[in-house]
Amino acid sequence: MAPSSINQTVNDWTTQVLVAAGHLVWLYRRLGDERQAALALRAMGPCEERAQRLGLKSGISQLQARFLSDPLDEVAREARAWQWLVEGHAGISAFHGMVEGDDDKGRRLRSNQAATTKALHLALRGYHVAFPATLAEEGIRAALESATARCARAFTMDLQDASDEERADLRLELQSTILDALILELSAAGNLALGKDDPRALNPLAPTGL
Repeated sequence: MAPSSINQTVNDWTTQVLVAAGHLVWLYRRLGDERQAALALRAMGPCEERAQRLGLKSGISQLQARFLSDPLDEVAREARAWQWLVEGHAGISAFHGMVEGDDDKGRRLRSNQAATTKALHLALRGYHVAFPATLAEEGIRAALESATARCARAFTMDLQDASDEERADLRLELQSTILDALILELSAAGNLALGKDDPRALNPLAPTGL
């Protein structure tokens, strides 16, 4: 049976995280930066175990080939890897945060969310170390926007009894809600700056829902 849209998207994020982190580990070891290499290795989070359990090895190899085939210089490829790493963990964390219930599956997903969120914070730290603040913030925000758009699209694609218009409206609402929640959570942890004119900065204690 084909996986649902959200399961396929989580699989895609899992392979994306492993390709990105693997490249960063290789790069920083080659450059002699063991601290960044170790951070990138830890930032794989629970994705390595998930990939092994679900047999995603071929998908990782295919994505790695595509990642390396793009005509980018070393710095641009490094930036893309950090952005992929942030996007993958942000998307998986957002998905886990939307799951409700106190059954075994719900508890397991919330446990996975905690591990994924920890890996996300490691990725953000590494991104800020690797690049100037302005470039890192720009890449992080782009990654969060992409992650939330993909998460909202995957959720709405699996709706059975909704019209295209209803899906589109819900997709926009979900994306906005998830993005606000992620930005508030990351800014509260000191890993993302809120501009002084950002309306989210006016209510920093608002519940994130994640």
